[in-house]
Amino acid sequence: MLITKPLPEEFSAGHLGRLNRLNGVRSVKKHVYRMLKTACAAQTGYTPLTPVHAVASLIGSESVQYMQQHSLLPFFGYAGTFDKAGQTLHW
Repeated sequence: MLITKPLPEEFSAGHLGRLNRLNGVRSVKKHVYRMLKTACAAQTGYTPLTPVHAVASLIGSESVQYMQQHSLLPFFGYAGTFDKAGQTLHW
């Protein structure tokens, strides 16, 4: 299985898509996750919880760090704040 590190500005979905292409995967996410899970268990000896955990483990990164650098979670943490009434604040 070919594993590449994500590009500096690449989102996790794009990175996963690139891994699919490199490894000749043409099917849906369920089969991709099964492939990642198997590769991760063979390489690291542990079974990942999610595709994010699997990809992060295979590239030698922490899953939290991977998501902070390659997703919109930091933006949503900033933009999705709530006021006292539970309403979303406009960023």
